[in-house]
Amino acid sequence: MRKNIKYLKLICTLVLFLFFLLLGKQTAAEKSTQVNPDADIARSSLNIKKYGAIGDGVSDDTVSIQDAFNELANGQSLYFPPGNYKINDTLQFYGKQNIGIIGHEAKIIMTNNTKNIMRLGNGAGGASIRYHISGLDINGGSTSGYAIGVDTGGGTYMQNCIIQDCQIYNCNTGIYLGGDYNVILNNTFESCTKAGILNDCSSYALIEGNTFKTCFNSINLQLPYYNEVLNNHVIESSNFGILVGGTAKSEVHCLIANNIILGANNLVVKGLTGIWIVAGVGKVEINNNLVAYCGQHGIKSLGNDVSIISNRCYNNNVSGIIVDNCSRNSLIGNKCYDNGHDGIDIVNRGSNHLILNNQCYDDQMRKTQGYGLVIAATQFGCLVQGNEFLNNKLDGVSDGTYNHSKINYSFNVDGRT
Repeated sequence: MRKNIKYLKLICTLVLFLFFLLLGKQTAAEKSTQVNPDADIARSSLNIKKYGAIGDGVSDDTVSIQDAFNELANGQSLYFPPGNYKINDTLQFYGKQNIGIIGHEAKIIMTNNTKNIMRLGNGAGGASIRYHISGLDINGGSTSGYAIGVDTGGGTYMQNCIIQDCQIYNCNTGIYLGGDYNVILNNTFESCTKAGILNDCSSYALIEGNTFKTCFNSINLQLPYYNEVLNNHVIESSNFGILVGGTAKSEVHCLIANNIILGANNLVVKGLTGIWIVAGVGKVEINNNLVAYCGQHGIKSLGNDVSIISNRCYNNNVSGIIVDNCSRNSLIGNKCYDNGHDGIDIVNRGSNHLILNNQCYDDQMRKTQGYGLVIAATQFGCLVQGNEFLNNKLDGVSDGTYNHSKINYSFNVDGRT
């Protein structure tokens, strides 16, 4: 019996030994077939270090990086290995198609504060088509130029380009867009003295998932057309969080949705308006954004045919939402509370606004929000229905006279006697 147990133990030991031996071989084989992303990129790309770039944070790598780009054929990628690459002149990255510019853990440092950093269009017909720029850390060194962009005029443009997962800071402008069908995705912009993103006459652009910190303006859309601004996070801009501007197109068909725009550390930022639609611009949808602690207004519309739906605007220094000197705005299902002046202001001349199912209230111990709704006597043809204007400092509604014949009130809860 003991002998049988002894043989059984020996057999089990041999089986376990063979099992772990085979497992070790299998694991080694698996490791040998695993793909290293950086190594794979390096094998399929032109490595700037092969053209003399050092990346030690001391040497000037401008010429080496430019030489590497000049050697790229259409369809190739330019690879920045980890390192700190100092440059003193603009990198001319235009005139090619289907190009990748990839640099995870690679930092570009500009030492000349009068220069742009990476030019994707030269203002004289040079263009960039289907570029994919990812993973770069760009320090502008307080440059007066842009980090990535085009020089306007002369037919220059960038088209079908993707810029993602980059960190851009200490520039005048982070990304200067010109062209169509571009995507700006999951980047971080910090301390840009003019704008994080300036979109100049660009159609069908997607700006999504980006973070902006202490930029003067975060997202500036000038003459856009079918732009989408989604899921971005703006912290402590000085002037505005998102602006839709220009005067040439009365119907821009832009969507601004699911963004968060905040002052710093729950403190009001003087001068900041969260979302601003300028006069002459129309057909904009502003949906489901959170805007708080702005020194001016949460949302400001001077454009016609603007939809402002399901936004939260609170603790802004003036109004949660202001509609000024325009027509046919729809304010539906918004919450405006604890603002410094009023919940919703409809001011100056205008007509045919819909104000439906909004909640405007003040639940602070020391109330600051004067009225839930202020609507000027110069407005006409407006419908105010299904709203709650409760517990404000002064009253629910101010319209000059509570029996304003040009305003249709129905089914509101506003605290009137």
